[in-house]
Amino acid sequence: MTINSADEEMKFIHQTLLFNKIDKLSCLGAADGIREPISILQFLKKYDKTFPEEIFLTDISSKLIKKAKEHISKELNSTQYNIHEKSTNFKYLVTPLQLLNKDSLNLENFKNSIFVLGCYNFCYLKNALKIYKDEQERIGTHFTLKVLMIKEDVNLENYIKKKFSYEIEVLEEFNFDINYEESYMWKIKDWQDNYWRKPKFYAISVETDKNFVSHYFSKNTLNFILNRIFKNDNIAISNYYNYSNFEEQEIKSEDQDFEKLKDKRYIINLIQKKEQPNHLITMLNNVLGNIPFSDHSKILTMISDYFFENDDIYQQSENKQTL
Repeated sequence: MTINSADEEMKFIHQTLLFNKIDKLSCLGAADGIREPISILQFLKKYDKTFPEEIFLTDISSKLIKKAKEHISKELNSTQYNIHEKSTNFKYLVTPLQLLNKDSLNLENFKNSIFVLGCYNFCYLKNALKIYKDEQERIGTHFTLKVLMIKEDVNLENYIKKKFSYEIEVLEEFNFDINYEESYMWKIKDWQDNYWRKPKFYAISVETDKNFVSHYFSKNTLNFILNRIFKNDNIAISNYYNYSNFEEQEIKSEDQDFEKLKDKRYIINLIQKKEQPNHLITMLNNVLGNIPFSDHSKILTMISDYFFENDDIYQQSENKQTL
């Protein structure tokens, strides 16, 4: 979905920009560029913040990248931007995230990263299906939902190797026509009751007859995975439902009321090096969720390797274990 309730994510990005000077901005899955990077540039200009030296955009669609170039050119040609701001170096790449090549990223001088990942919240799934019903001409009519679990034979606590990865299995699936609400809402309630608190429940995947793909994630399992992929002594990880301010929305309780979370569309994840960051990476509006679940582990591990340089840390961990 690309409707504008994603504004909560941008509030989070703006708050991050107020406290950090960013020299490089990487927008993964930037679509037409209007939210990322244009709304970010507008915010920086409004608050007289320094523009990044370099902005890197990716998307799987060449048509959307072309639109992004047009929108950015139009934005920067307006009179509000000065010569220095207009001289920001833009780089565009048409590629699936699964095939992103490190050599194309030019990360030599941008090693202290802050990564903001926006994913859809499982508790919001009922509301999402009502939106999908209104958008069925674009999204599709025939839906398949799948319950995804971390595989039972994977011991998560002991699976910290040089490269952490995880595997997913389909536990249940359900097919329906989006026009017959009474035929599927009971199943969503059933899955809510049976899976929400299960430790290895990963997400509900959504697939349609028009090849639309989305996922609605468990905060607990997503947080667990991010901690295993990214976490070390030099990286902090936080999670929020939507966003109003950090203190109010940070997720601290494992026993939050489902009803209080059903209108919170986003789980916003912040992965940040503890040194002063100079590189902001955005992957918002459920970009991860619009990719088949079989590639999720690969993409998150790739981002960790490319942007957070964890190889040495993993090696140090292995060496310590052998002493």
